[in-house]
Amino acid sequence: MTENPNRTTTQDAAAHDAAMRDVLSDVLRCIRLSGSLQFCFMPAGDWETDDTPALSRCLALIHEDPQRDWNVQALSGACGLSRSSLAERFEAMLQTSPMRYVRDWRLCQASVALSTTSKPVAAVAFDAGYGTEAAFSRAFARAYGLPPAAWRQHARRGLSA
Repeated sequence: MTENPNRTTTQDAAAHDAAMRDVLSDVLRCIRLSGSLQFCFMPAGDWETDDTPALSRCLALIHEDPQRDWNVQALSGACGLSRSSLAERFEAMLQTSPMRYVRDWRLCQASVALSTTSKPVAAVAFDAGYGTEAAFSRAFARAYGLPPAAWRQHARRGLSA
């Protein structure tokens, strides 16, 4: 008798549950770091309201190109705001600064990549917009409490449980 390859076993279900817990944990961490689910996980066009079109453009730029060497001047210019106006809007809407948001978004994306891919840490660092693996590792460890390689191992243990 041949076993049905589409049949889900208890072990498969447990592995799926563990993987889903890890993904949800990453999503919640991203929300905590960025301060708002509303702005982080909605399609770029959905961010815009009558009060926030410039902020919406800014967030879309960050999300579309996290590798770019962003600074407040480049972001404010791209959004048609002064640096101080951009900083005020970020603080009012997201309770964070533009550059902290850029950093947190990059690290959030990196945490997901580390959890779900086999890319070398250096490649994840580059994809996250960091010039060196060392700078990325320091920033990641400060934000997540573990260096990237340890984070990956922890995530993999959870996925294979």
